[in-house]
Amino acid sequence: MGGGPANGLAERFWEAFHVARHSADPASIEKAIDLGHALLAGEDVAERSSVLSNLGGLLQTCYHQTGDFEFLQEAVRKVTEAYLLAYESPEDSASYANNIGMLLHTAFGQNQDRGTLADALDWSRTAVDEEPSTNKAFYLGNLVVALRTAFTVTKDLALLAEAVEHARAAVECSPDDVSTAGSLHFLAVVLRDWSHDTAETGVVEEAVDAARRAVELTPAGSSDVLDRLKNLAYLLDDRYRARGARDDLSELLRVRQTLVAHTPVTDPRHSQNLVELSTTERDWAALSGVGPKSDRGWERADTQAEACGRYAAEFEQTWDSALLERAIELGRSAAAATPAGHPRRGVRLDHFATALATRGEAFGDHAALAEAVMIEREAVACTSAGHPLRGQFMGNLAVNLHALFHATGDLAHVMDAIDVARRAVEATAGQGDHPRFLGILAGVLHTRFRVTGELQVLSEAVDHARESVRLGASLVAGQGERLSNLGAMLSDWFTRTGETSVLDEAIDAHRAATDVTADDDPSRAVRLANLGGVLGRAYEKFGDRNALRDAIAARPWPRLRRTARTGPGTPRAWPPRSATGARTPSHPPSRDESRRIRRSSPRRSAWPGARRAGPSRTPIPGRVQ
Repeated sequence: MGGGPANGLAERFWEAFHVARHSADPASIEKAIDLGHALLAGEDVAERSSVLSNLGGLLQTCYHQTGDFEFLQEAVRKVTEAYLLAYESPEDSASYANNIGMLLHTAFGQNQDRGTLADALDWSRTAVDEEPSTNKAFYLGNLVVALRTAFTVTKDLALLAEAVEHARAAVECSPDDVSTAGSLHFLAVVLRDWSHDTAETGVVEEAVDAARRAVELTPAGSSDVLDRLKNLAYLLDDRYRARGARDDLSELLRVRQTLVAHTPVTDPRHSQNLVELSTTERDWAALSGVGPKSDRGWERADTQAEACGRYAAEFEQTWDSALLERAIELGRSAAAATPAGHPRRGVRLDHFATALATRGEAFGDHAALAEAVMIEREAVACTSAGHPLRGQFMGNLAVNLHALFHATGDLAHVMDAIDVARRAVEATAGQGDHPRFLGILAGVLHTRFRVTGELQVLSEAVDHARESVRLGASLVAGQGERLSNLGAMLSDWFTRTGETSVLDEAIDAHRAATDVTADDDPSRAVRLANLGGVLGRAYEKFGDRNALRDAIAARPWPRLRRTARTGPGTPRAWPPRSATGARTPSHPPSRDESRRIRRSSPRRSAWPGARRAGPSRTPIPGRVQ
């Protein structure tokens, strides 16, 4: 097209598009959409189908942010036009047909119109029927999801039978272990549906085998493992109820024990998984005469303390204030029942302090926060030096003091938090949790800098944050938060000093934070926004478009093929974005996760008989993940 205005408009669109994909800011999305519309208004647009397709993705993002159905309808129109233009490319045609099917499936979820669902099926079948594609297993999986939805609505067994056959085909053509694991999981799900709705037990063996293989091929630490273990457990339970075989119940017990062990106490599924495990343990005891292993020496106060932590964690998921009040009531009772000098007083007080802090942060209850600080101080005081949980209690005390500062504005609480965090760092040197405590110290130092502007304090915060990231490189838990906080601190350092190398390091930290954050992690949207923001600062500061383009290209977005991993009942589609509210400048400051320092829970291995019972550290209201 040459170097005319249209070419410049295309360049601006692609720049805005890439920034929008790294930003949760609705203004960035709106800007990219406006430029896309302006670009498409021209008669001669290079890669028109690609522009249309990606504009459809942006419009779907707007739908998820606003709930405005017109955005979704326009997205369907744009991607349909892209499909019509791609008739000479079977690969592109299949991709666009798949995306249209997913869009229409999403639309059915809102309008519940069976015609819309039928159209979704037609487009998904079209994607599968195109010439052989490297993405065929992906397209088959989306078709299976749509067919399962259609069966749920119509109860037409022919649709379920078709889903089973396509799921088998997806397993056969999956290109790698990760894809195969997903296809096997979908196969196990639809085979279980078939067994339940037809009373045909012959497919249960195939379903159990598929579910086992899905679990085996799922990478360690994947967010999908819980759903796949649960599906395997349901299938084993079905088979045990049908046959009464001891081996099935034995395997079911092992699977449910693994499931509970892998489910965080803050996960909404934790309580249900515990209930199901208890049922299986009772069945096993009745069959074998062997009861579940447990510590019969636990006192009632231990049970109350554990329930205190569990209810406080469940409150954070449900915002049911009755749960939190019950947690505090049980925590207070456990504390009152545990005399000074009791070996488990520190653990019980820690749970109680966590519940109080949760109330203080959730409802702005300064008295509850002050009491949480007091109770956690006592937990530290009654735990001997060298005890494996002492560092944890000091870390939680620093977090509570930090929360109290944000509630009251009294800098003395930050100074106290810094002192306590330093002692926690010293107490945990060489231990596995040391990176977390370095992160807490860095966070409270950063807060002090933001109040006082002391550059030396920021320098110390950055040093501790770097060390926290270095030592935590082998730890999955919390590394994204550590990297994100380091990026925020470095961004502040660049603002004060203007050092180019510092900005480069901040970009690297924010990019690494997004790299280690799963697609379905609630923190991902803000981490992408922070990355987009710091890249925007680099672009506006130095005007190097190639550097910006190369930096964004380091995390390519596979346009309309992103999978929303939300279970077998939801189509895999572009992930929705979280709205951030007010519009922000083109290069907003990085949002600091150190304001959201997490509390920790007693570890099962750290103290014989201690149950893991508190919630992860509670977010302070107003802080962003």
